[in-house]
Amino acid sequence: MPEEVDIREDHMSVFEWLRKIQQGKLILDPEFQRKLVWSADQKSKFVESVLLNIPLPPFYVNQNIEGKY
Repeated sequence: MPEEVDIREDHMSVFEWLRKIQQGKLILDPEFQRKLVWSADQKSKFVESVLLNIPLPPFYVNQNIEGKY
């Protein structure tokens, strides 16, 4: 029987994500991650959207038993 899945919606700021990176709680290159697919222009537009406070679509992440994302 599959394990229970805990699904929740959390709102996190860019600052909170950066803090997770600094604390080693955000795994940026997991084994299952696909290769880079964004062009330099797309990355630039994403950063611009963040700076202009344009709403972003949801990000789906998994938290492991060690509390890492």
